[in-house]
Amino acid sequence: HWLIEEKYLSPSCWSKIRVKKSEGVEAYCWKPEEVKAIVSHCRTHSELDWLGDILVALAHTGLRIPQLLRLQWKDVFFEDRRIMAPASTNKIKRSFCTAINEELFQILKQRRLRDETHVF
Repeated sequence: HWLIEEKYLSPSCWSKIRVKKSEGVEAYCWKPEEVKAIVSHCRTHSELDWLGDILVALAHTGLRIPQLLRLQWKDVFFEDRRIMAPASTNKIKRSFCTAINEELFQILKQRRLRDETHVF
């Protein structure tokens, strides 16, 4: 939904998107230096800055993409530096808490200045 809301994707494409799950292939886990290089690339291209924010959040929280995109400001606790992912946003239907490191904290502070319900 976010891609459509941000006009990166036409609403007419939504029902056409089908991603087949790979079978017999292990998920790749990015190395810290790979994440750093990708985020650095995003930061040097202003049109990709939003993607850099998302990648930092994914890399430092363990949230899945759908969880991150459903994340609302009411789920972010700046004073405790934690994010509470509600049960309704994840496959296991249990809420869980994850810490906010300094890099993500600074990103969230900047994003909070926007008048939006969702964090990303």
